[in-house]
Amino acid sequence: MHNKSKKAAALAALVVAAVAVKVWADGIPTQTPLAYSGVLQDSVGNPITTPQSIQLTLWDDASANASLNQKCSTPTQSVTPDSQGRFRIVLDQACFGAVQASPNLWVQLQVGATVLPRSKLNAVPYAVEAGKATRVVVTMGTAGADGGVRTTVDGVYCGAAANTNGAFTAQAGSLTGLRAGKFLCEQACSSPTAHMCGSSEALRSHELGGSLPNGWLKGGWGTSFSLGGATSQQFDCYGWTVGPMAAWPGGYLQLGATWDSSNRSISNDYCNSTIPILCCD
Repeated sequence: MHNKSKKAAALAALVVAAVAVKVWADGIPTQTPLAYSGVLQDSVGNPITTPQSIQLTLWDDASANASLNQKCSTPTQSVTPDSQGRFRIVLDQACFGAVQASPNLWVQLQVGATVLPRSKLNAVPYAVEAGKATRVVVTMGTAGADGGVRTTVDGVYCGAAANTNGAFTAQAGSLTGLRAGKFLCEQACSSPTAHMCGSSEALRSHELGGSLPNGWLKGGWGTSFSLGGATSQQFDCYGWTVGPMAAWPGGYLQLGATWDSSNRSISNDYCNSTIPILCCD
């Protein structure tokens, strides 16, 4: 295959992991208040880290191309993703009004000459109020391209990582438990500050109108109780390291905190259940 064909094939297989549209400033900025974050990967899942020419367009339909369906478009920008393929594009002011007016939007990226398939805008923006919209970020450590490990405090739902049981692993097993959960959420939400949702964040996201699927949450309580004649313990699957039944220590039935989408409330499930990790930012 010619190099040009290989490049086109690779770009056609790029994966944009998630959309992150948020207002996180002290008050509402009058210019460039929105940003789009994503991840660029080649056809085999390797991050693309070289400069790319990217244009973003918002549509109100998955396939319609009429001018009235196009809600806004950013100028073409030269973007250099980080070591994990993550990138960020500042949107035009017109996109701010478009997102406010309609949550039912579709994102279309053009990378170089390749137009990628549209994806549903799936984000929970922070509330835009007459006062302030605040976002607190905590950083720990100094390693990594972003200057340390970062997370938001009191975030809202931004997406779900892949289905997994209560034994979370990532990066070929080098990360386990909550640290693996955070890494998987960073990928799912295309944000270095994304993390596994706590119970209060899930409740807040629901209060704000977010739609959360069934999934794992952190922050379960440590207690023992009788369930069906067997002793069960709620310990967040022992720090999200216990999954299959054979691995349950002490013969106890281990449980992890979950969001129950049917009842729209905090619940729990057995650690060998396979459901998504719910992520907040």
